[in-house]
Amino acid sequence: MQKVLINFASVLIAVLAALFLYDKFRSSRTTGDFGVGALQERNKMLQSDFQRAASGAKTALAEFYANRGSWPTKNEDAGLPTPEAYRGESLRKLEVDGPTITLTFDARSGVDGGQIILTGEATPNFAMGINWRCVSPNISDIAAIVPACKYSKR
Repeated sequence: MQKVLINFASVLIAVLAALFLYDKFRSSRTTGDFGVGALQERNKMLQSDFQRAASGAKTALAEFYANRGSWPTKNEDAGLPTPEAYRGESLRKLEVDGPTITLTFDARSGVDGGQIILTGEATPNFAMGINWRCVSPNISDIAAIVPACKYSKR
């Protein structure tokens, strides 16, 4: 009986040591090395920044186009704050240029200067509003973050 308890204690100690070492090495990764948990956190951060900034900008551009029949040339024309006023966890700025909204992110996005570009196209007679096309020229896994977006190198 004593031998069984010693074997059990040895196995238990070995398992605990393995878990400790796994946790120790897992948390020592560099910030550019996204593990599963870090990748999920990064994706949530980008989704949150994208949704909070892009939804208001898309609405402002749609209203501008509906009222004037043309696109704004800059943020202020559409009644939006300056590009640098848009700051998020990773979002660096949001710029409007005609039917295009460009969101630029910092290094925490996985790509310093990473961009998501939305391009609006009015439907005929503005009957169905604006159709938005979303691409990223440098965030290769953009479809996992914003499912409606595609990765497309320029």
